[in-house]
Amino acid sequence: MAGLGEGYHCVGYPVDSGFGGFVECSFCIAVNAKTEQEEIIRDFLKFVFSDRKQGELGILSVRRDILSGGVREHTELGKGPIFWQGNGNFIELAGKPDGSSFLPEYLDILEKGTALPGWDADMGGIILEEAEAYFRGDKTADEAAEIIQKRIQLYLEEQR
Repeated sequence: MAGLGEGYHCVGYPVDSGFGGFVECSFCIAVNAKTEQEEIIRDFLKFVFSDRKQGELGILSVRRDILSGGVREHTELGKGPIFWQGNGNFIELAGKPDGSSFLPEYLDILEKGTALPGWDADMGGIILEEAEAYFRGDKTADEAAEIIQKRIQLYLEEQR
């Protein structure tokens, strides 16, 4: 954001409100809703989202209160804003020209952003079909990858 200056725009998948931004997270925790260990899972999730654990994650936290509470603007510790991790530790953040952080904009994206669309069944079918041929030994990895690439490209062109 700092490199783009004050006039940046986050562009993503359009939504009814027209905001169009999204946030992507490539790591997650999944819990089977039919687990027989519900109490253990509940305790684990309480631990993961606790003040202590989320505080340790710092800028990787998923809790807005941890994110907003950790940002310090106009400090003498860095040239711009910092993310205070406690015990004298901090991370310098890229900031706006006036020295303030992009925290309000970041929190706005988190609030208004939309998730990436899920698995595309048509593309997934192409991948699964060609992967199956590879795993059966009917095609090499390179052959399967080349066919997947061509079929997905054709599919995407047809969707335009």
